[in-house]
Amino acid sequence: MGKALIIGAGGVASVVVHKCCQNSEVFEEICIASRTKSKCDALKEKLDGGKTKITTAQVDADKVEELVALINDFKPDIVHMNNINFQLTPSIIYAIKKRNIPLVQTVHDYQMICPNHLLYDFGDSKPCERCIKGSKSNCFKHIFSVSEKGDFVK
Repeated sequence: MGKALIIGAGGVASVVVHKCCQNSEVFEEICIASRTKSKCDALKEKLDGGKTKITTAQVDADKVEELVALINDFKPDIVHMNNINFQLTPSIIYAIKKRNIPLVQTVHDYQMICPNHLLYDFGDSKPCERCIKGSKSNCFKHIFSVSEKGDFVK
């Protein structure tokens, strides 16, 4: 594979960077990129000296043009990012996809497909798939019908 771009420098990114370095025959070079370059540099310092070449970069992934410039410069074979829910904009997904670069995203909940993030119906106390099989508006319709009964939201 060769080159991996890791967006973020938090806990999940740390695990991903460690795993990439453990597989240096696959990941010969990685770039750790985040808004806070000092976090990237600290992570690099912990792992530098192995077979995998590690570089760091500062990038505000909300600014798609910065991310595109980094992608064009580094030329990754794969990109990893953690949940984009609150820190990043989905526009970076489009920028990566447009370049036909595989994207691995670590997700911790179902926010991208379910408004309550859990695929769970609290009114009926059971798993829910309304958003998967239909529109996300199904979830809101159900929430409001439950709240009118006074069973869910007061």
